[in-house]
Amino acid sequence: MLLGRNAEQSGDDDDGERIGQRVDQIEPVVVEHDLRTIAVADWIIGLGPGAGTAGGRVVAEGVPHDVARSGDTPTATHLRGYLAARTR
Repeated sequence: MLLGRNAEQSGDDDDGERIGQRVDQIEPVVVEHDLRTIAVADWIIGLGPGAGTAGGRVVAEGVPHDVARSGDTPTATHLRGYLAARTR
């Protein structure tokens, strides 16, 4: 499993190389909040409905367009707007 980092977090200079080697060997799972990355994902699993103890349940699952149409979760709402803007 690969986990995305917040922009403020830093790591070793060779983290990217190590991650790249692992991606070649496994099907990665990426935890990400960047809409550009989410929009091109093969499959999205949205957890929620909130953070911390208010979350942890699957609230949306599927390819990006399906998740965008899945309801009023924060991910669906933002992804729907992002995908709509890309098609204009």
